[in-house]
Amino acid sequence: TKERKSSLILGHRGAMGIAPENTIISFQTALDQKVDIIELDVHLSRDKKLVVIHDEKVDRTTDGTGLVRDMTSRQIKKLDAGIKFSKKFRNARVPFLEEVMELLKGNSVRLNIELKNGPVFYPGIEEKISRMIDQYNSYDRTIVSSFDHLSLKRLKELNNRIPTAILYGNNLLNFKKYVRELRVSAVHPHYFWVTPGLIRQMHGMNIAVNTWIINTEKDFIRFSRMGVDAIGTNFPGSFAHFRDKKA
Repeated sequence: TKERKSSLILGHRGAMGIAPENTIISFQTALDQKVDIIELDVHLSRDKKLVVIHDEKVDRTTDGTGLVRDMTSRQIKKLDAGIKFSKKFRNARVPFLEEVMELLKGNSVRLNIELKNGPVFYPGIEEKISRMIDQYNSYDRTIVSSFDHLSLKRLKELNNRIPTAILYGNNLLNFKKYVRELRVSAVHPHYFWVTPGLIRQMHGMNIAVNTWIINTEKDFIRFSRMGVDAIGTNFPGSFAHFRDKKA
């Protein structure tokens, strides 16, 4: 069989299978497990700080309650984002995007920022993200993905140097025309929608195909062989050995 390199490993919200999602400890765990890409989610606080959390509310992952957009960054910093995962992660904090950018400074790991828009919408979030990527000059190692494709269009209009990717979990009409119009660097379909045909078509347009969320070895091997560029997983450490094989 011809040697082909394994898919890149994308740590979903860090290493959320074994550490509290979207916390510095989760990202550090993913780094320790030799992940290629770290994925995180971004919302805006009341005082317009980029908050790294998945839900529009803090209730599920922290000891607090309420909408992120109604809380100041100081209030958010007081929340415990580890205790609900496990007592041993007590006092893990909700990070701001800037803290993660600092953590990743000086290493080669890439960053996938998922821009959250809806059901709560954040006017001006695209400008904030654009400024942050510019501040850290991390154009070559950052990609911004979103289910809100209009938001990605706005981001691209603001700063066309930022690589973007559409997230989707359904079939889209006139797909080639659609991705060309949005000027994306990658597509991020749910794995249901990944086919060899899609990969061929996108690679022919120089667009990467990254999928989510794969947590079994069998599926990892299947999509890797199919030619998927990066695979999102909650357990990045489980798949590092595949990549290490690619002498």
